[in-house]
Amino acid sequence: RIDKPLFPPSLFKARTFAVGILGNLFARLGSGALPFLTPLLLQVGLGYPPSTAGMTMIPLALFAMVAKPMAKPLLDFFGYRKLLVGNTLILGCLIAGFGLVDQDTPYVWLLLHLSLLGAVNSLQFTAMNTL
Repeated sequence: RIDKPLFPPSLFKARTFAVGILGNLFARLGSGALPFLTPLLLQVGLGYPPSTAGMTMIPLALFAMVAKPMAKPLLDFFGYRKLLVGNTLILGCLIAGFGLVDQDTPYVWLLLHLSLLGAVNSLQFTAMNTL
């Protein structure tokens, strides 16, 4: 309704833009909570001390950074549709996999799970943001 909007409403008529924005919105709502809820799970649910729970998040952040350079080659190889659909399924399985984590889960397995989650989540956001 303003004279010069930042994004004109007609832009949403482009299917790729609309799908990219809506997909990004829902993915960010779910995955954006991971850095906050994961330490809470580790502390309250599994009884880790706060320092250990915080340090356990390092692999998630580290592998998120490592995955960034892999985005373009993977997008070139698979294409946006295949990569985003496959990556979304993997991301969903990894998030659901936290339901299987308990006090008996080996710490190394938890670190591997968080590492993979960081890489897949980073790839998801990178691909969606470029779409």
